[in-house]
Amino acid sequence: TFTVKLPYINWNVVRGAFDGDGCLVKDKRCNYWKFEIVSASEQFTYQLYDFYKEEGLHAHIYKENNLYKINILQRKDIQKVFINLYKDCSYYLKRKYDKFLPVIQETE
Repeated sequence: TFTVKLPYINWNVVRGAFDGDGCLVKDKRCNYWKFEIVSASEQFTYQLYDFYKEEGLHAHIYKENNLYKINILQRKDIQKVFINLYKDCSYYLKRKYDKFLPVIQETE
């Protein structure tokens, strides 16, 4: 919807948004990773932004057509996202979890 505003944001909410409307991709030209969640709700996007900021993550918001995209680009921040998304978690999309494996393996 265009007006989603949740009473709170936590890592479970972020994982649900990532599993539904998120992606993790590597730009091979520039050799960087991008963690992104897309929403039609400006309010929800800014809630995510505030949550990321509280967690010490650097995020950027872009508006494209009627969609809001919130990105995390720094590798150390993406690693922190991975740790927090899947810590003590038993319910998630395996294919989305598997997307993180190359970025984690690159740093080992």
